[in-house]
Amino acid sequence: MTDTAETIRELRLQRAWSQEQLAEIAGISARTVQRLEQGQAAALETLKALAAAFDMPIDRLRGGSAPLAKDDSMMTETAVPSPAPRDPQRTFRRHLLVFAAVMSGLAAINLFHNPDHLWVIYPALGWGVPLAIKALSLRHTPPAAG
Repeated sequence: MTDTAETIRELRLQRAWSQEQLAEIAGISARTVQRLEQGQAAALETLKALAAAFDMPIDRLRGGSAPLAKDDSMMTETAVPSPAPRDPQRTFRRHLLVFAAVMSGLAAINLFHNPDHLWVIYPALGWGVPLAIKALSLRHTPPAAG
């Protein structure tokens, strides 16, 4: 039996939990708990779930000696690729295009239904002023490489 298996079993018994109770609390299957207590290698996500259930760091649960399951050995926090950075100028141009389209539609509605009162200036100012501030801030930002 591995250190991790013994640790999981001891922690479970200290809390007077059955394997089914531990599985439910950790959000894993009871069969997974049985396999781990028999000494089979644990996946990183399973260890994270158990560590959260026992309210302890994952290193203490692993004991520093248990290997990860073969199919999850590459699963780490950094394995997920981060999204590509967005180009702020391209994002601004898209916002400006949406602003122009929406304001055109609102102006048409305003002029068709109530040409005596130009209420369209209020949303135009409310949305346009922050957009103008963003435009000014982008003038001082160097363009993104790429």
